[in-house]
Amino acid sequence: MIAATPGAENEREIVRALADPAIGVRLAAAELAGRHRIAGAADALIGWLSEPQANVREAAARALSAVGDSRALPALIRLLGDAEVGVRRQAIAALAAIGGTDATVPLLDRLADPEGSIRVATAQTLGALADSRAVLSLLGTLQDALPDVREASATALGHLGDVRAVRGLTTLMRDGPIEVRTAAIRAVGNLRASDALLGLAQLTERDERGSDPLTRAHIARAAVEAIGQIGGPRARDLLVQLFRRSSADPELSLAATAALRRIGVSARDAIPALVVEPVPAGIVTSLVDLLGDLGADAGTDALLTFARNPDYAASTEAILRALGRTGTPRALHALLAALEPESSARPTTVPGSVEAPARVRVRRRGAVTGLRAWLERNGTLDPEALDPLVAALASPPTESASGGARDLTPDLVRFIGATTNPRANRVLTPLLASTRADVRAAAAYAMAHTGVAGAESALAARLADRDDAVRLAASDALGRHGDGVALAAIRAVWAGAQPIDRTLAARAMARIASRSPTLRVADLIAAEVRASAPALAAGYLDALAWSAAAGEPAALATIASATQRPGLEVTAVQALGNSLRGTASATRDSIRARLQGLARSDIDAVRATAVWMLSRAGGDPQPTLTAALRDPASEVVTNAAGGLARLYSAGTPPTDGAIRALCDIAFARRQPFVRANALRAVARAHRACDSDAVRRALFEARSETVRDAAAELLAGTFASETDAVRLRRSRAALEHCAGLDADAVVAEHCRSLLASTSPAATNPQRDARGIDRDALDAFIVLEDDQRVAREAPVVLAFADGVLAWLFTGPDGWVHERPAPVGSYGVLDPTGAMLER
Repeated sequence: MIAATPGAENEREIVRALADPAIGVRLAAAELAGRHRIAGAADALIGWLSEPQANVREAAARALSAVGDSRALPALIRLLGDAEVGVRRQAIAALAAIGGTDATVPLLDRLADPEGSIRVATAQTLGALADSRAVLSLLGTLQDALPDVREASATALGHLGDVRAVRGLTTLMRDGPIEVRTAAIRAVGNLRASDALLGLAQLTERDERGSDPLTRAHIARAAVEAIGQIGGPRARDLLVQLFRRSSADPELSLAATAALRRIGVSARDAIPALVVEPVPAGIVTSLVDLLGDLGADAGTDALLTFARNPDYAASTEAILRALGRTGTPRALHALLAALEPESSARPTTVPGSVEAPARVRVRRRGAVTGLRAWLERNGTLDPEALDPLVAALASPPTESASGGARDLTPDLVRFIGATTNPRANRVLTPLLASTRADVRAAAAYAMAHTGVAGAESALAARLADRDDAVRLAASDALGRHGDGVALAAIRAVWAGAQPIDRTLAARAMARIASRSPTLRVADLIAAEVRASAPALAAGYLDALAWSAAAGEPAALATIASATQRPGLEVTAVQALGNSLRGTASATRDSIRARLQGLARSDIDAVRATAVWMLSRAGGDPQPTLTAALRDPASEVVTNAAGGLARLYSAGTPPTDGAIRALCDIAFARRQPFVRANALRAVARAHRACDSDAVRRALFEARSETVRDAAAELLAGTFASETDAVRLRRSRAALEHCAGLDADAVVAEHCRSLLASTSPAATNPQRDARGIDRDALDAFIVLEDDQRVAREAPVVLAFADGVLAWLFTGPDGWVHERPAPVGSYGVLDPTGAMLER
């Protein structure tokens, strides 16, 4: 029980247990002290470092790694020479954790330790510390008799970012064991050592001696990746040459295309050299994917050439998908042309022939795939795309699916909506009565782009549809674009005998009414709240948030009273915060005051939700948010740190007290969402925490969310860092992340941060629907997709990296008004792995 809930009283019990006469109890207490970072345990643990029992000394060093107390440094340095290997290993880890780069010099002697595992651990630790004073000593260990040591030292030198290591690493690239050679190759790539390009290119030769075919292939791939990591014109030209060896070594050509993709936009100059026909069939898909990623006119030209050549018919879908990813206007025109239903009048490049029916089906499926990709990149389609899309509806393409072919009519209907063409509703309205639910839903979703004029009654009737997706899409379209006519149509359905989804209808009515001072629906919906069970009342409360934001007193009063109703407290707090937009100043002050009070609730979920809502309530929430950083509940601290990140992104000047608190929790708390938001808040404030600690987080954090935030904070210090050594270490850490992070998204973020002139700036993704969301409505189901997640914790990960720890209502929904820019993801806080 102590382990699960440390608390102040339990922490005192753990410290007392460190003096227990039973050694088993003492060791268990030490483990708990380290796990919960109990600062009061430091005195006892430092004393243990001189104990005669090796397991006690080892346990003390391990716990002190987490507790952290600089008074332990002298004793830990003495333990580096301890007779027991386990003690020495823990002393190394503790020294690095507590002393940072002050541990570098004492650790250097351990590179000559008689125990190989200690030499390995020392090299790894020196690499993580990124202190250039270790370079010469690590270079000496590249000749160590133990391959594991050579491998660890090579990796460490790659982290240090010092070009003095290049010569030694280049020699090691031809060492015996494959692990050592690979480590040296990757280190050279991390160092971006252009002087090593020729040696790397030689490693790709098939006639390299001294290795079996599997080893040779592995080394060649690693060398190609390193060339791509080094980048620059010479690397690009080498990769083009490697690609041209496709007929002799297709696997190497695939690696070369991946490396060119990593080089990015600068690789566009290589497109003419890459497209040297004929391209072997084995690499066509990889090449066209690369052309799609590189984009621009040159990539479009090459892809159009491929698309016209019947020799590449087997890759038609890949070519059209890549065309969509280029995002160019000519690509869009080609994709729309490829949608044509095909008749015998459409010639191929072969005179006198016609396109075979099988090719027609493949081409049209590929066109739909390409249009999806084009839309994801650009957000909307050209209004002139309406006519070819309508023509394609007459004979919709299909795609293969398990058990048969799937009609792609819903995709075409959604594309029609993405044109935002005012003529689109003439096509969409009849589709609302389709016998297929997926077509009805697609038509309603399309009208969320095009508007609802002329289709109000047809959409309102869909609120009684038997399909959930259709009802949701219809309510969204009506609420987003409806006027008094739409409101009257919904009310008519509401008053009818047919069962409808009343919460969705209420939300649509409230959204419509919020845009007109003459329309009022709050009294009607408030009566439903009072008469309904929590699951229904929760939906009505969200609807009332729109009315409250429009200034209807009855709406705000009903929401405020619901904060005291069991089962609705958290939902009502969300609705209270979502009422803020558009309200008069006095009303905003009243809501802010209520949220301030709710931020002191005895219920963790209520406090967490109130804190998040306060961050966008105006006024000066920084003192409240800073105080909430000390809350024992992780959900409250996550939202407080996330709220501060949002404030600082908007230009609010940070207080020194807030930055100190954020840095403290970033390294003292174990919940990854707490740490990630704290690191991002400091980054958005353009301030810094201890750079050694941030680098360790980037290297060692279990959670990719924490590593990603640490990368942003580290990069944000580049412009202000005045210490050349620290700057070099930070850049080396980001380069290590870019090349070796286990998560591809984190690695890509590190690469973009290194290349950015404004590392702390965010680049939110565009919403794939192509319209600005004025509301985020997330319906959460459990992993089995069968059960609704009612009153469950959920973390929303927004496009700017900020996390919000919220709670679903009794109906399974989470609502955010207005929605932050960009896409968002949903994370499960109950499954998050705690940091060490």
